[in-house]
Amino acid sequence: MTLDFRLPAKFLQKLPARLFSVFLLVGLANTAVGYTIYVIGVAANVPPVLALAIATVLGAAFNYASTGFVVFSNRSLARLPRFVAAYLLTYLVNAALLAALIALGLGPVLSQLVLLPFIALLSFTLFRNYVFTGGQQP
Repeated sequence: MTLDFRLPAKFLQKLPARLFSVFLLVGLANTAVGYTIYVIGVAANVPPVLALAIATVLGAAFNYASTGFVVFSNRSLARLPRFVAAYLLTYLVNAALLAALIALGLGPVLSQLVLLPFIALLSFTLFRNYVFTGGQQP
């Protein structure tokens, strides 16, 4: 079995550049707030996975509004259950990878920083293909 390292590049080429750019800009604000809450939690000796949960919950409402309204031009609250499910899946993947990196000896703050780009791609993919489908997109 051989690994094809061209797959991530092919995936990134299929992303709609403008939509993903808007997602990244809006997500940058939410990520900065969430990451700051996470770092404060870790600094206060809150277990990293719990600090991540707190940051995730606090950022969810803002993220739904900003991502739905600004990125995907969707103001419907009908998408909220799907958003919560996607957010939960993203959190579970993030928490598992975070725990794995910490177990490998990487510090909790650096571990989460390393994971941010991957989690951004995962959340964009879920939001675009599962949560905010069928709406107008810039």
